[in-house]
Amino acid sequence: MTWKNTSLALLANFPPVQIERAGATPPTLNVRGRVYNYSPNEVVGGITQLDRKAIVYAEDVTWTPALRKGDRLRYSVPEDGSTKLMTIEQVDNATARIAGEELVLYKLRLTGA
Repeated sequence: MTWKNTSLALLANFPPVQIERAGATPPTLNVRGRVYNYSPNEVVGGITQLDRKAIVYAEDVTWTPALRKGDRLRYSVPEDGSTKLMTIEQVDNATARIAGEELVLYKLRLTGA
């Protein structure tokens, strides 16, 4: 099984998220992704308990330039059925590359809960 297949299998268990960018065409993308909380030992170096982290399947992001600080991510909260809109504070597009080349997942830090 490839990294792409493994990532897609993981993300298939979660509802899609929306990425929003003012002035982009289209302004909203539905993408495969997952939002989750930081663990208590990760709340350091400017990360607060209200921040969230997310992974987004890279091939779903069709904007040029791709994800960047200031874009927003909207996701469903399963506990109460509401949605939350958070701002992308940091984009890691290096960690989830296959052999240092092909980007599979973006790793994001979200703020503004």
